[in-house]
Amino acid sequence: MNAVLLNFSGSNYPITNFLSSFVDGLKSGAVHIDSFEINSLQIDKCRGCTENIFFESNGDCLCEDDFRSIYPFLRQANFWLFSLNLEDKINFSKLINVFNRFEPLFSLNGTSLLSPKILSLIFAENQQNELLNKVIQEFENLALIFNAQFLGYVFRPDILTLSYLPMNLKIIPLFEEAYYRAGNSLATKGDFEKDTFEEIFTGYLPKDSLTYEIIQKLRKS
Repeated sequence: MNAVLLNFSGSNYPITNFLSSFVDGLKSGAVHIDSFEINSLQIDKCRGCTENIFFESNGDCLCEDDFRSIYPFLRQANFWLFSLNLEDKINFSKLINVFNRFEPLFSLNGTSLLSPKILSLIFAENQQNELLNKVIQEFENLALIFNAQFLGYVFRPDILTLSYLPMNLKIIPLFEEAYYRAGNSLATKGDFEKDTFEEIFTGYLPKDSLTYEIIQKLRKS
């Protein structure tokens, strides 16, 4: 099986640790994965060619940029995976543009010949992030358009707070192990187990703990 990971999260710690563990889990289940760092690529704004009723597509995108090289991988992939850090709000507009650039993946008669499974790995400080519901709606729309199965999203809260913790703290490896199991489960079962999902989602510090208060003060300083 093949998977494509479109990473909108950059190289922020500890997101890179979690993604690396997730990818290792996929590979342990014999999934070949091609990863693309969206923030390091030149991706032009979608021209909206199909809005012109006289436009005739040959199946190729007219934009001469880095995203053109990703289409062959998307066409062959069983899984479309996305990593998104919602604390960087510009990632939402980048996500929308990338979704618009998916148009050439349709056949010439305007239908989709693809049926990938879609999963998003989402990171934010909390579930009250203003973009979360909008992002989920966009993924559901993408799945509907391509007749794909949207497996849902794996959400890791406290991502800013975690970035202030030392790398050798035991809590980070615990989450890394959970992400590894999620990747392995996706590769071997085509889905992920509820227990693993809940383990990734679970908070690690009580909001009224002294350590939590200290970290919040460090963030604001």
